[in-house]
Amino acid sequence: MTATLSVVDKYLDAAPREHLPHVNVLLSNIGSNLRYVERSKISDTPWSMIEATEEFLRLRSQPNTEFIIRPCWAYNYSVSGNFFSAYKTTISALSWIPFAEWTAAVGLPLDSTIYCISFPRVERVNALLHANFGHELAHIIVHQWVTKDFDALWSRHEPAVRKKIEAELAISPPPTSDPLFREWIVETQIASSAEEAMRVARDGLTELLCDAVGVHLFGPAAAAALLEFSARFSLDTDPQSTSRYPPWRYRLRQVAEQCRDDLAASKTVFSAGLPDCIRDFATWLSDIDKIAAITTDQDIIDCKAVTSEPYRVIREEWHRVLQAVIELIPDSVRDAYRLSERADIIRSLVTRLEEGVPPNELGTWPNSQPADLADILNAAWVYKVGEVKKSSHWGSMQQFGMLYRLVLKAIESSHVHRRYASRMPGSAP
Repeated sequence: MTATLSVVDKYLDAAPREHLPHVNVLLSNIGSNLRYVERSKISDTPWSMIEATEEFLRLRSQPNTEFIIRPCWAYNYSVSGNFFSAYKTTISALSWIPFAEWTAAVGLPLDSTIYCISFPRVERVNALLHANFGHELAHIIVHQWVTKDFDALWSRHEPAVRKKIEAELAISPPPTSDPLFREWIVETQIASSAEEAMRVARDGLTELLCDAVGVHLFGPAAAAALLEFSARFSLDTDPQSTSRYPPWRYRLRQVAEQCRDDLAASKTVFSAGLPDCIRDFATWLSDIDKIAAITTDQDIIDCKAVTSEPYRVIREEWHRVLQAVIELIPDSVRDAYRLSERADIIRSLVTRLEEGVPPNELGTWPNSQPADLADILNAAWVYKVGEVKKSSHWGSMQQFGMLYRLVLKAIESSHVHRRYASRMPGSAP
């Protein structure tokens, strides 16, 4: 941003008068974007996990992708951008600015992308809830599929959707005595409803895919974070009344289905002598099924064609589309996270938490390996649920504070270990 401002200032005297409004818009956007950078300072962010999180996100994104992580006052997670692309488009349109000089000043490849991920300021140190970062990264991945393939998917289903909408309107035609005028009103309503149905399908599918990709990347920790985050919302809402978001009960049902086999296996994979803390966590998280078994959300969706038809399309296309989205994740990090396959690792990290030690590594230095970010977050959730199971009185501010500090320190230490341990004398080869 500083480089852009410097170049604009350098050549501003050469700007045609008719370009000055565009310069004003550019400067206004830069001022707005600077808020993201200003708020991403150490005192406002879960700094101990920022570098590790950014690396995790970059590895699962397209090359030359960067992230700004910043708090927001709204209790929400979100992703916005791409800032660099917007600046590149604007500067290239201002012919009086030498584009090559601007790119040299910025110092980024032209195919770079920069996104801002926001999180609730009040949850700054709650690393367990930050498993939701996987959902926000998924928005970038899912957007690729939506841009390329959603229109083709919808065109296959649109005729059937329109027929359902037409049949519904035929039952309750618009009140008018003029047959010609009535026909025009009906056609207008059909077109408007079909357009709204498309948006309901696109936006609902986007959110559901992001939930699924988040679970794919972080495993049950993402499902647990989603469950905790949903507690402050109504579970049953009309998608049209919530910016076309799927009802939370519907979202939790999809997540429960995705985790079901992994959680079931997690209850039975223990080697001899291992305590059953993972089984307790898997049992607790399986309780999502009790929420999902109630179908009041589906009743709301089914009450009108403009929502029932989009969700029929989502159900029919779900597995094929999800697989197509997952294939957009880079090959080297595409495998799904499965708690049942990492039970011994998770138990080892939980033991460290029980001893008041950051769960940052497996083994003992120098014969140790840094723990993965997803393992640390899953271990933290297993520990949290296990402590609640042991005592219903667990959960004071001091106890949560200790858990958060240990997890944040573990994420930072494991990242440092992974990056620098090979340079230290006596480290494992």
